[in-house]
Amino acid sequence: MCMSKTYNSHVSFVNQVEIKGTYLFSTGMHDGCVIQWKFIEEEEQWEADFRDFTLDQPDPFLELPPKDKFDNLMNEILPLRHQVYEIQQNLDEITEPEISLELEAVIGRKAFNRRNNLFYDFYDRVVYSTGNLLVMYDPRIGFKFEEEDDSQTSLSLKRQEFLKIDEGNFFSTSPEISAYTLSSDKRFLCAGTQELNARILIWEICSRTCIKTLKLSNCAAIQIIRFAYDSQHICAVGTSLDYTQIVYLIDSAKSQVLGCVNLLNTLRFKIK
Repeated sequence: MCMSKTYNSHVSFVNQVEIKGTYLFSTGMHDGCVIQWKFIEEEEQWEADFRDFTLDQPDPFLELPPKDKFDNLMNEILPLRHQVYEIQQNLDEITEPEISLELEAVIGRKAFNRRNNLFYDFYDRVVYSTGNLLVMYDPRIGFKFEEEDDSQTSLSLKRQEFLKIDEGNFFSTSPEISAYTLSSDKRFLCAGTQELNARILIWEICSRTCIKTLKLSNCAAIQIIRFAYDSQHICAVGTSLDYTQIVYLIDSAKSQVLGCVNLLNTLRFKIK
């Protein structure tokens, strides 16, 4: 995608260049070398992750909603989520229900229009997101059977563990996890949310403890997050309330935004 490129090969000035088909030959003035080059053309849609994606299938970039759906999300759907904690305040917590529900397993995940959505953690578990949950799945654990009252009952070991946004927070609105990533040492997990004021949350995986939370005032959804090599600084790309993209540089140790830039146009592809 450049008008020109520079390559270092000869140790003296280039004396002659000849092109034969898909090959280029160059000779040096004083080094006495003849170097053979091969032309390699860029693949079509090289900036996309889906290089082998057929165009007759659904758009692989649907994770960035069109303007009308984004406006509907901001004006109708997300404001309703902020009423969730008001409903929870009116719940009767005195009477214990006879039957309660406990989340045991998540089957399936949204994948075809979400990129950067599958990782391995410190314990070699598969980590993926679904709704407002992060699922840590251990494929090495199987199932066991126990006999009870002369019948076989299938009991699953703890194959899945969950991280839930705002777990234990009385004022939680259960926001959707829009992006997440792992640090290079696989000790920390960082997730971004989709809500009126998007947040970035950092967990310590071993103890499953949320150690940092940062709220972004002019951001509605985090599109992509990446840790720096030091596992402290974070780069994030989000969608603003005005449907433009914002790039953030964040210091996770201090829970502080070091800098941000608002791009006045919507990028078609993510920053790789």
